[in-house]
Amino acid sequence: MPRLLIFAPCEKVLIDQNNNPSLLCVIQGLTSPLPPNVEIPAGALGLMRWDIFTLWQREDGDEDKEFTQDCELIGPQKSVVIQATMPFKFGASTQRNIMSVLGFPLAATGEHMLRLWLRESKQSIAERREIATFPLTVARILSEPVAEK
Repeated sequence: MPRLLIFAPCEKVLIDQNNNPSLLCVIQGLTSPLPPNVEIPAGALGLMRWDIFTLWQREDGDEDKEFTQDCELIGPQKSVVIQATMPFKFGASTQRNIMSVLGFPLAATGEHMLRLWLRESKQSIAERREIATFPLTVARILSEPVAEK
């Protein structure tokens, strides 16, 4: 099975002229621009595009296999709020994957957990292995009341 070298959510991944990736703004948390007393409907997504970056190293025996990486963002209530799946096959000794996601859940504040699983594509989802987790915190802006003159 491949070995994970990097797993990170970020605002954007850029590839330079030498084919090297740059991760812009690794996301550790987000702040909702709405005050705490505003009700956000469950399941509402903040409009933002973000990337999930993985870099894998091929191990002996991985050359001719196809793999699938699954990512899930688990909300504070322990339910899956975003899912993404990507099959891949090694073309070199390392393989980088960029999963682009549109929207981020802002309704529930607190710790979210981005989870990464890996499996051979021929295996069922029940046979996947959890490889890594990455915590992300969603908070609300605490706005001060405006003083009257």
